[in-house]
Amino acid sequence: MIKDFRIAGNRILTHLVFWSVFFLVNGFVWGYCAEQATTTYFRNAFWGETKELPFLFALVYLNLYVLIPRFFITKQYFGYLLTVLGSFIIASMLIRTIQPSENTALPAYLYSLGRIIMLNICPVFFVATFIKLWQLWYRQLQMNREILEEKLKAELNYLKAQVHPHFLFNTLNNLYALTLARSEAAPGVVLKLSALMRYMVHDCKSEKIPLEQEIQSMASYIELEKIRFDQRLEISFNVHNAIKGPVITPLILLPFIENAFKHGPSVNTEHAWITIDLMIKEKMLFFKVENSKTPVADSTAPEEPCANGFGLKNVERRLNLLYPGKYSLEKKDDLEYYAIDLKLDLSEN
Repeated sequence: MIKDFRIAGNRILTHLVFWSVFFLVNGFVWGYCAEQATTTYFRNAFWGETKELPFLFALVYLNLYVLIPRFFITKQYFGYLLTVLGSFIIASMLIRTIQPSENTALPAYLYSLGRIIMLNICPVFFVATFIKLWQLWYRQLQMNREILEEKLKAELNYLKAQVHPHFLFNTLNNLYALTLARSEAAPGVVLKLSALMRYMVHDCKSEKIPLEQEIQSMASYIELEKIRFDQRLEISFNVHNAIKGPVITPLILLPFIENAFKHGPSVNTEHAWITIDLMIKEKMLFFKVENSKTPVADSTAPEEPCANGFGLKNVERRLNLLYPGKYSLEKKDDLEYYAIDLKLDLSEN
């Protein structure tokens, strides 16, 4: 009922219930307000309500289906106010014609019109108008929410789709280098790459996955890179207190590791190292990645690796969309190393 504003999904039934409730409540109120709340007074009150209903019907539905769409929704508030006041006056004059005439003097006539407007017209008019405007507001709110959700979903799907070719580009380059050297490690790389592809194609379709799956994907990626760099790289991958239960957006951590390899051992051929630490503490994820850099000889400071790293721009955008206000990301670009420090709140997962 709240969702579609109809009782049992039926508009006619909803309107019948509304008018029935109004008719009964108003009739009993007028009956009790009489000097003597007898059966005769109640009968007269309900008979008076019955005679007024056609005029109230016309006024309410004129407002709901003509005045509100024509003036109020289009923000012509002055025109809406004038037409409503004019409708009130006309409706009160028509209702006055079916009531017993007592005093036809102008002051008494105007007083009776004002009384009809205040006691007969305004209650049903403003209740019906409030319900209609609340209905319009609620539907607009739902529409805006759906538009926003669709927009975010489309943007996230776009960003997520970009992770795949970026990751594949780097990994296939690794495999290509091994095949040129006729390395015996090439078949192992193919198998690990196949496992990672299965993870990205199937598991990553979910909005959230268990944290241990993301950790396993990072471990597989690191093993692939170890094959590529062989003894030229010293790498440390430490996972602490990775309890089961927390879930995380897939492929949200891997780009940080990928960036470390891209700007670390790929350009630093001597004494290259990467340190990766992941810890869960009180539903908070602490993730730190550090990689060595080639010292710059001149005084000109290099650009931050993240500025040129498409993968990191991507993952930062996804963090903003999926974890707004739930994460902090610090970066440190030193002459000899680069580091990122991510804190991610997984409590709502």
